Amino acid sequence: MTGARLDTPNVSVLIPAFNMDRVLETAVASALDQDGVTVEVVVIDDASTDGTPDLVAGMARKDARVHPVRLQENAGPGAARSAGLAQARGDWVAVLDADDRFAPGRLAHLLALARARNLDAVADNLTLVDPGLGRAVGRAFPLEEEAEITLTAERFLANSVPGARVNVGWAQPMVRRDFLERHGVAWPSLRHAEDMVFAMRLLMAGARWGLSGRAGYFYTQRRGTVSGQTSALSRTRRSVTDQQRAVAMVLAEGKECLRPAVLRRLRLMPAEIAATHAAILARDAAAEGRWGAAAGHGLAALTRPAAFARCLAARFGPGAQFK
Repeated sequence: MTGARLDTPNVSVLIPAFNMDRVLETAVASALDQDGVTVEVVVIDDASTDGTPDLVAGMARKDARVHPVRLQENAGPGAARSAGLAQARGDWVAVLDADDRFAPGRLAHLLALARARNLDAVADNLTLVDPGLGRAVGRAFPLEEEAEITLTAERFLANSVPGARVNVGWAQPMVRRDFLERHGVAWPSLRHAEDMVFAMRLLMAGARWGLSGRAGYFYTQRRGTVSGQTSALSRTRRSVTDQQRAVAMVLAEGKECLRPAVLRRLRLMPAEIAATHAAILARDAAAEGRWGAAAGHGLAALTRPAAFARCLAARFGPGAQFK
């Protein structure tokens, strides 16, 4: 066995995993191999039915920094992360999806930035990996490497239009554990859009959140932007219901603390979610030659013309930059 269990590691890395025995070792290794920080890796097995439980148990036997958490019923990524958070011991908590990985030195970079700027939460750019090609195809955010952006609720939502080329909701934050505990911030039990609620809960609680232009997280796209192929590993399924429930949660929780402009922006999002979903269904139906279905979905998108226009501008408009 290597690596003694640490009472207070710098970072607890939460990795939810459902039937991920093909790729989980790569994700765990990328977290364990971070230089300049002490880590523990909490792997939450979300009631897997493949070899994931045995794989996690084997990794824990080999390295005391790996801590398995087993859920008896499949609960989805939000509930799985919250279960892992309850077991975390680190000063900071970072999240990592089982089909993604950290770049070397990522956590040390984020920790240094957080300490220098006295941040409660910190994230970075993402390298986008096309699942059909198996290689990087670009960066998520149009930021210079040395850029350091401060996220607010206004900026987060302005850069989270459904279907946009740039969606800051993809950011994978590292957060002070004591901040989460003091403010009772956790992920909701949603299977889609749980990250949006978590991010807005951080901001509504007053988190000082920095975003670095340096890309330290390799993010596997659900659908490759170059190949067009859907990842066989992604367990997230697009859910209009969950996305709209996420917005409703934030509106309910933020009605007393969010500025009127932010509340107005949130109220526009359900129609944008529906319009984007209809457009995606139209695109997929057309690609499969189902022209009647494509026309029907396209008309559904057009029944929300203002929302659809905002989504089109965010997707195809000139110069997708941070607002």
